[in-house]
Amino acid sequence: MLFLALQLTLLAVVCLSTPSPDGILLAHLVPSAAAAIGVCLLSRTEHRRSVTPSTLIVLYLLASLTLDSIWLLIPSLALDSRLDSRFLLVQLAAKATLLAVECPNKEKVLVSRYQELSPEERSGVLQRVFFWYINPVLVRGYDNILVEDDLPSLDRQTWSGELRQSAERVWKEQCTCA
Repeated sequence: MLFLALQLTLLAVVCLSTPSPDGILLAHLVPSAAAAIGVCLLSRTEHRRSVTPSTLIVLYLLASLTLDSIWLLIPSLALDSRLDSRFLLVQLAAKATLLAVECPNKEKVLVSRYQELSPEERSGVLQRVFFWYINPVLVRGYDNILVEDDLPSLDRQTWSGELRQSAERVWKEQCTCA
């Protein structure tokens, strides 16, 4: 909600600062305010219905942080005296904070029936890209010899029980045919 309040406040400051606000700045801020509304609604929905962090929100925040950083750093896009760049830095910090809050997995807040999911199934897009979900196993393996209990559960799609039953069924069918 702080993110949405910052976006709307920034838009209001720009619109009320002069009779004719800068068109390029408005073209940047109006979609950002609309996206902030969408992020708030999506975050609430995804938090309740998904076992992983929201991929869409994380990707939006990464893109938005990149573009906002460019907006602040390129001299030709520098803001005029009507708008203090410190306000945009606060907005950038709010987006970075929201990204840091959104990225970790939801292991601690999951309902008990979802606790047995593998770390890969519970991890977000950045954790899967950079294999962060495997770091606890690597740390344990560095300190001690790994035993079976140290390893996380497998992804349901990689369980070998069903695959074995399927292979045995096919083998039996082949043996009876020959």
